[in-house]
Amino acid sequence: MRTLPWTLLAAFSLAAPAQAKPCDGQAGPLRALASRLAKTTDRAALNAVVVEAVGLTKTVEGDEAQSCAHYLAAGAHFYLSNQRVGAQLHAAHAVAHLLRSQTLTPKAMESTQGQARLKTAWQRVGLVPGWLEAKNAPVWVEIPAAAQPITLSPADMGGWEAACGTSRECAEVVRYALTPAQPLRLQLRPGQYRVSRAGRCGASEHVARVIGGALALPAPKRCQITLKVMGKAAPVQSFSVEDAEGRPLALDALHGGLGVVTIRAKGYLPEAVTLKGQEGELSVRLKRCLVDQPVRIQPQDAEVQGGGPGPWGPRQIAATRAGYLPLKTTIKIPPPVNCAQPLRPVVLVMDRQISVQGREPSGALVFPSQLWIEGEALNPASFGRPVGEYSYRALHPRFAPATGRLKVEPCRLTPCGAQRLEIAFTPRASKGEGAQGSGPYAIMGVGGALVLGGLIAGGAAMSTQSDIDDYTNKREERVGLEQLIERRDGQIRAANLLSAAGAASLFLGYSWHLWRAL
Repeated sequence: MRTLPWTLLAAFSLAAPAQAKPCDGQAGPLRALASRLAKTTDRAALNAVVVEAVGLTKTVEGDEAQSCAHYLAAGAHFYLSNQRVGAQLHAAHAVAHLLRSQTLTPKAMESTQGQARLKTAWQRVGLVPGWLEAKNAPVWVEIPAAAQPITLSPADMGGWEAACGTSRECAEVVRYALTPAQPLRLQLRPGQYRVSRAGRCGASEHVARVIGGALALPAPKRCQITLKVMGKAAPVQSFSVEDAEGRPLALDALHGGLGVVTIRAKGYLPEAVTLKGQEGELSVRLKRCLVDQPVRIQPQDAEVQGGGPGPWGPRQIAATRAGYLPLKTTIKIPPPVNCAQPLRPVVLVMDRQISVQGREPSGALVFPSQLWIEGEALNPASFGRPVGEYSYRALHPRFAPATGRLKVEPCRLTPCGAQRLEIAFTPRASKGEGAQGSGPYAIMGVGGALVLGGLIAGGAAMSTQSDIDDYTNKREERVGLEQLIERRDGQIRAANLLSAAGAASLFLGYSWHLWRAL
């Protein structure tokens, strides 16, 4: 009776199927590599197995074959981690390959050998500050399915780098890249892990404490949207964005998950835009709001075009009224803060049309040749002035200059013609007219004579200078060299004096002539 249970247990053990390991059923290079691994403990041979197994992970096809290649690489690293040199790094390599094999063939990794190797390899990695806690046994962690690649790594690489080194191999061996199209179960050591999730708009990440159970994944990074807001023909530089509740949003934090937002800018109508699924630059065109720009014209009964409601910006204003010159001008209306509030009125003044009529002493009509209003030269045939009083000066070639006051009055009649400016010319003064008339010319004549005298004196000085240049002691000279030099200097002084006096006389005579013409 006592031997029955052992008999039954032996019978049950013989009947139960053996647990399948990741490389069971493989043939060809994988089977040959597994045989070599089982027969060696030599360090160089194990390193060779690692190189060959890693190469096979990139060439063999199928989950079972790739799982076997990773399992063989893990086995070689596992044996190397039992030696003193690089034990921790080899243990980390063994963990990485075993986890990869677990993602490909989870059932095969539930074998006794697979479980024992993974547990021991994790323990040989040891305590790593900022990542792995005390030498706890690995726990099962459920990783939910995700459309984007997932990467697990130490929350703080500093502790691992201090133990392993800062080489690329040390950093990459503890980065576990996964693509969980289906939910996965992995055996991880408890600790602090950085979970990174790649996405179409960049990677999002957070730090999670692994203690077993489901692993929380960071939300996919939302695609950032850059708004390009355009007006009628140019970009709008200053604008704001509000969410559906009217709260302001930062322009550098816009993404496709915000839904409907409202864009506001000074002088434009608000524009609602839906941010959903976009990324990159989004162009939005705003419409200018209409503003009421009152225009007041003097006279008040003029016909005005261009005032009232309309878009802000440059606006053409035209006004007409009988008796006044037509008014055409451009006003620049700035973008208003409040489009519903009328702007301050623009006041424009029209010029009263002035017609000029001159009369000579006999009463006959004449027309002035020149006209000045308040010192400004105008065309007598067509000009205007606002209502007011002005001084004028008019010229005629046969009469004395005429001066007076022009009083421009508002036009109160309909129809109303141009206001007339009557100018009465008087004869020129006859007393001393001949002498006064010839005065400027006489002065200019004297000036010309003096300038001519200066030129003659200058020529004489040049001739004397020639005699000085040709003077020699061998020649018989009637005049000494010192006398020639003194004569030349006197001629130069005379030429300068005559030329200066002549130029002054010419300027005085010409100025007198211009003054008389006015």
